[in-house]
Amino acid sequence: MTKKCVSCNTVLYYDGGCQSILNMGKLLVHHSLLRDYMYHFLHSNSCTLNGFYEIMAREHKDAGDTYFSERFRYNDLRSSWYAFLKLLSISFEDGAECDKCGKIPETIVCDATSMGYQRKYLTVGLSDSGKQFVHRRYSKHEDRIAISERPIRKQMKKWVEGKLTQFQSNKLLLQMRTKYRTIYNVMKWSLDIYVVVKSFPKSLQNVLSLLFSVSPVCSYIEPSDEVCDLALKMLEPNIKSDSKLMEKIQQHLPHFHSLLSSLKIENELPEEFKGLILDLTDKSKQPFDVADQVTTEKCTETSDICSFPNLPPLRKRGYYAQDKVTKKEKECRKNYRGHPNLTSGIFTIYCPHGVCFGFQVMDKAESPNIPFTIFKTRFPIAPKFIIYDNACQLHAYALNRDPIYFRSTKFLVDRFHWRNHTACSLGYNMKFYPFLENINSEVNEQENAKVKKLKSQLAYMTPDNFIAHCNLFFWFRNRKANDS
Repeated sequence: MTKKCVSCNTVLYYDGGCQSILNMGKLLVHHSLLRDYMYHFLHSNSCTLNGFYEIMAREHKDAGDTYFSERFRYNDLRSSWYAFLKLLSISFEDGAECDKCGKIPETIVCDATSMGYQRKYLTVGLSDSGKQFVHRRYSKHEDRIAISERPIRKQMKKWVEGKLTQFQSNKLLLQMRTKYRTIYNVMKWSLDIYVVVKSFPKSLQNVLSLLFSVSPVCSYIEPSDEVCDLALKMLEPNIKSDSKLMEKIQQHLPHFHSLLSSLKIENELPEEFKGLILDLTDKSKQPFDVADQVTTEKCTETSDICSFPNLPPLRKRGYYAQDKVTKKEKECRKNYRGHPNLTSGIFTIYCPHGVCFGFQVMDKAESPNIPFTIFKTRFPIAPKFIIYDNACQLHAYALNRDPIYFRSTKFLVDRFHWRNHTACSLGYNMKFYPFLENINSEVNEQENAKVKKLKSQLAYMTPDNFIAHCNLFFWFRNRKANDS
């Protein structure tokens, strides 16, 4: 199917594009057929290419075309569709941009979904390769929490829940007086005011629960000078009469704001809280005061197993001393093992408005390393808010490696998964932050539910085709999100 020029004898091969026909050499396929499958793929989710072909072959057979399956086989449709997919004129950069957040959102909602391809195709990982400078760990976990000894934390938890005998309670108070005098002063004040533990108001219980949690103090007191100064202002006389300051306290220190508001006689936090507030603000800043700025090499090379249209790589991840440490999985773990022959899935990042800004194929089981690497290598500065069902572990992971980079980031657990975080501080709980009330923290979970329906279609594709289909699907979903 050629046409020769009468002037220069140049041969032009017919591609059929002007007539909406795809020229596959031995056959011609009309765009309408391929667009039909594209819309089935984008809208029905569960319609596989093979299923689409079987229906089409059945319709032709019912119409009397008994030789259709011999003239146009499934492999012909598959080759045509892959060629058509590559020819689509789509700007994935425009598609991966939120009308409200722009190209780089301040608030990220991220999670993984178990949709992968054959593991035999996987040849690269997320870590930097080659010999590199090892960045040391600047602080230890026990230095970041209010009470470093686990037995004391467990006993204090029981004390707040009213589960200790009088003898056990007295023993705990003696321990606290010796080791944690500022916490003891608050415990003693609480008993003097409310007599018995079971009479403690919920706001006081919540503040005490922060102290026996395994989470760093900077999870509930932001490590900025402004917030630490704000914490000290709660001790100033008549602070409750200053509505603007109280509004700021509610935004940044919601648990202490609730306690302050619940006090019936006092107009400020009692003097017994002064030592505790000073200790907590010091511990909040400690992981950052002892740390250095981690600088890694610039990098523009991107992986073939990811797609971040508006977030190209800016720098290398870096190698850290803590990367060599293998720890046992703790309470807040992601323990899904996945399919033995398929990759673990993809890790997606969304803005609260439902726009997907990119995804990374996971070469191993889901871990904090994946979001850490994405944020560290692709974002000019760390996001202001990171909402993730494993935010507690991601926060600890970041503090063990590059605390300065994530200093201004607030880590939060999405509302749906919070009930599983029984050992974490309430600082990760979104419900205590009124200004986050309108943020849909389940947007990633909701969108990933739609992505999972593609598993049967994409599971046995090559990596290139897998990425191409994901790009098309996320582009389509992003258009719907921006139009809504």
